[in-house]
Amino acid sequence: MVQNNQKKIKYPMFDPKDFWLKLWKLLAPSQKPIKRLLFSIMLAEILRLGGPYILKIIIDTITNFQADKISLLLWLVFSMFFVNQVVSFVNSLNDKRIFRTNGEIHEYLSNNAYRKMLFLGLGYHEKENTGNKVIRVSKGVDRILDLLGYLFWEVIPTIWQIIFTTAVLFVVDW
Repeated sequence: MVQNNQKKIKYPMFDPKDFWLKLWKLLAPSQKPIKRLLFSIMLAEILRLGGPYILKIIIDTITNFQADKISLLLWLVFSMFFVNQVVSFVNSLNDKRIFRTNGEIHEYLSNNAYRKMLFLGLGYHEKENTGNKVIRVSKGVDRILDLLGYLFWEVIPTIWQIIFTTAVLFVVDW
């Protein structure tokens, strides 16, 4: 029977609150653009509710069709088209903001990490394989940018959609 004399490595428990706080502190130079971006994503998601609501009115108008309401129906179709175009325009502005913010974050994080490595002593660079450290830093920055990209394009808009749709359903259902 072979005994395993290796010590078990105890990793600290993952604390999500601590993770998000540290990430927020790490992104300190970009906090204001991130807040603006979150607000504009919220507005885009509010505007996005307009198209389906107008479509609901169009369907209600068609089910109770009367010949004198054709002008209203045409106006509603035009309104739905206009609202959807405004939503597309606002989403394109949000995409530009996301790209700009991610670019600023990438530049800041990369430059900050590499600057810290440059100021390490010569003995450290002789002893350690700093080429691998540079690759790890680049991968870490890329992972942070991937996380922020998923948040800005997928998670945060979905959360806002759920909140606003739930609120509208409660108001309309009463």
